[in-house]
Amino acid sequence: MIGVIISDFFAIFYVVNVVYVSSSLGFIFDKKKGNY
Repeated sequence: MIGVIISDFFAIFYVVNVVYVSSSLGFIFDKKKGNY
């Protein structure tokens, strides 16, 4: 039971991390375009 909770926590953490990294990379690329 505890293993299932830990795996769910890491899955959520991984998804949040991917979303954060992709959004920050998109922000950097938008900055490099010079339109902002």
